[in-house]
Amino acid sequence: MSRQSPRLSLGPKPPKEIKSELLKDDWDMVQALADGWTTKQIADNLRLSYGYIKTRMHSIYDLAGVYNAASLVAYGFRQGKIK
Repeated sequence: MSRQSPRLSLGPKPPKEIKSELLKDDWDMVQALADGWTTKQIADNLRLSYGYIKTRMHSIYDLAGVYNAASLVAYGFRQGKIK
């Protein structure tokens, strides 16, 4: 019996069904990213810890099915949620 090794994909994450809708506050953070704000600036503006915002952003990445901030902003544009 021959065993095949799994194929690795280094390309973009395939689209997946969204587990749940992003909250208005989540979209506000995505808009701030689109406007060029850093995670630290978002945290300072919302008076929340940097660690919380960083963790929340990674949760948003998972919900949106993306790997990074640039992909998240592009996703927001495609969804018509950010300007």
